[in-house]
Amino acid sequence: MLSSPWFTRYAGKPERPLADKEQYGLGPFHRLYRLRDGWIYVVAEREAEQREMCRIFGCAEPEPSLQQQSDGQHPNTTPFALELATAIARSSTTEALAALRAGGVPCSEVAAAHSEVFLDHPHAVTNGVVAVREHPRLGKLRIAWQLVQFTDTRSSDGLPTPLLGEHTSIVLREIGYGESEIRSLHADGVVKTEGM
Repeated sequence: MLSSPWFTRYAGKPERPLADKEQYGLGPFHRLYRLRDGWIYVVAEREAEQREMCRIFGCAEPEPSLQQQSDGQHPNTTPFALELATAIARSSTTEALAALRAGGVPCSEVAAAHSEVFLDHPHAVTNGVVAVREHPRLGKLRIAWQLVQFTDTRSSDGLPTPLLGEHTSIVLREIGYGESEIRSLHADGVVKTEGM
């Protein structure tokens, strides 16, 4: 909810750029890159940083139009972006970080188990934004919880992430379907619930 465009909307707010379908990032100069032995994130917003990044990885600098989304194509899927990703993938994490940092290109190694950094942090635990919930298959899970809290609002108990279709029958009952109709929908494969 906090990252949704509706949480902070206002008149004249520019449209938020979206990541590609793989969720690597916003474009070839602002994204995750897979390397031989890990991942890095690069944010090369200035032209000089972008030129340096291209030089480091041996790619020709693109025309500005080649970096932009057009006809529904995300900037990370352009020929230039794919060439850059292929070139970067040949490097090790150590090599890439050293070269990018020496060239003044903002970058960082992607930490494994990054969610644990938040879930284990004493500040998060003390402020009640980490909760333990029982999952029907995975057992006890720690999750981020109530990142926004209001003093005059009662805290909810919340539920763990549901299984696929876990609440389908409940919703169908609420909108007027009878038990035999619900069984038929399941039997015919119209609705699917994990374990059914």
